[in-house]
Amino acid sequence: MTRLDDTVTAEKTATREAWTFTLKALNLTARLGNWEARTTDTGLILSAPVSGSDAVTAVRDFAATSHIAGVCGDFQRAQLDYQVPGRVAAVWQSNGVWLELWTPDTEPGPPAPVQTVPKAFRRWRAGRLPNTRRRKENTTP
Repeated sequence: MTRLDDTVTAEKTATREAWTFTLKALNLTARLGNWEARTTDTGLILSAPVSGSDAVTAVRDFAATSHIAGVCGDFQRAQLDYQVPGRVAAVWQSNGVWLELWTPDTEPGPPAPVQTVPKAFRRWRAGRLPNTRRRKENTTP
């Protein structure tokens, strides 16, 4: 194994441990998928999809609350990334490797305003009001 392979394996392990700890602390059930590696002009990127009914919440809370321990002992904080439309990701760099946990952004937007139908105008029945008073009798002599 090369030094890069050791670093990649260590970063995957550190991320999986931080992910498990965060999910248990927040009582979430999202699952971390298989890692994919790709190389870009900024370096190696390790990417793992997150699935489950609370995946979006889990990724957002992971980025907000967790500190990932790097191989050299330094702590990195993940940042939320919305650059890819319809996707939310937690992204950070540790020991020269970029890591990304992502899920489709399926959270519904704000609800559309509801337009109410005006109530129909009620007409009083023609003639008398429903509860009329009793007529006073004329008691004058």
